[in-house]
Amino acid sequence: MTCRSEVDVAIIGGGPSGCAAAISLLKYGGLSAVVVESSDYSCSRVGETVSPSIAALLAYLGVGDAFRQDGHLPAFATASAWGAAELGINTLFFTPEGQGWHLDRARFDRRLARAVAEVGGVVITNARASWSISDKEHWLLKVSRLCEPPVEFVARYVIDATGCKAAVARSCGAQRRIDDHLLAVATICKCSDVRDSECLLVESARDGWWYTAKLPSERMVLCFMTDSSVLRSSDVRDAGGLFRLAKQTVHIAKRLTHFSPVSSLRVTPAYSSLLEPLGGKNWIAAGDAAVSFDPICSLGIGHAVYSGIFAARVVCADLVGSGNVLEQYSAGVGRTYGEYLKRRRRLYDAEPRWSEQPFWRRRRCAEPSDYPSPQSRQGGCSSIEPIPLQSTSVRWSGRTE
Repeated sequence: MTCRSEVDVAIIGGGPSGCAAAISLLKYGGLSAVVVESSDYSCSRVGETVSPSIAALLAYLGVGDAFRQDGHLPAFATASAWGAAELGINTLFFTPEGQGWHLDRARFDRRLARAVAEVGGVVITNARASWSISDKEHWLLKVSRLCEPPVEFVARYVIDATGCKAAVARSCGAQRRIDDHLLAVATICKCSDVRDSECLLVESARDGWWYTAKLPSERMVLCFMTDSSVLRSSDVRDAGGLFRLAKQTVHIAKRLTHFSPVSSLRVTPAYSSLLEPLGGKNWIAAGDAAVSFDPICSLGIGHAVYSGIFAARVVCADLVGSGNVLEQYSAGVGRTYGEYLKRRRRLYDAEPRWSEQPFWRRRRCAEPSDYPSPQSRQGGCSSIEPIPLQSTSVRWSGRTE
């Protein structure tokens, strides 16, 4: 016999956005929540460096002190060869926080999942969920784990935090606006000499751009950002192939002298995309399920956490009938995406050396738009602020705000 439980909110996806939403619901909204996560948080994910702006978000979630004790490495600067062959250095010393962090990503995600449990939520790992509408007001979810009987939940609301798949949203008829086909091709390397790997290093190349970032335990991530069409025509089939291609660069190649790949090749979508719509009857999307960015703009994890918090606010307001906060959320995300497209265009325009190559030509020819979402053109939205590109504060203090 299948066990069935009732819960206010079910969150599909236990990454930063899903866990941030769950913590906010439990800590500030007084609602019950269950998080269904497909992994066991043992494998690292793409997204290894965060800016100082994440500190305020983690403090809001109540994990700021624990985060600082988890052994993430400080990041004080970014070195880049972008627009010129020489390296330029951008320091973080004059920001309020003074530093960013190179993450142990698996540890970071586990910390957030643990925080969900500490405030009374349930996190089910190594699980798969299927869902349907049981009636006009409730969702029926079946959660399965290997070698265990399935568990059913009846939920009043569902948050889609499934990443770019947007699995729940797409099952409800939502579609993604996709503005490029960028891929992150990465491997983890082990180093024998860490003296020249303290800062994030970015270098543009003919068919995309590279970055390396230091990780805890004398490791480093090596990542190539390129288009899917470029990758298909290359001879990069494994981590060794990626390493050999990286040796054709100037500055990245110097850093690789003391490194060797120790993980398999990971290929992850890094599309610029926006979900339309962002929510509907008793569901909402957060994190990459809602909007995803080119990593060159340094928005990923911080924005995912922020959107998870905002999505929780939408859920609480919707369940108590205190106004259409979904409209505000949609307007803010839409305007943020418009600002982001302009910013992305400026960054790629700043690199003229490869302008005739397909990868760069696609981005230089892309037309950034103001992109107010359809919701933002409705009455009453003219004063709604976009979700910040660099979030530094959170003002929500409860479900009735």
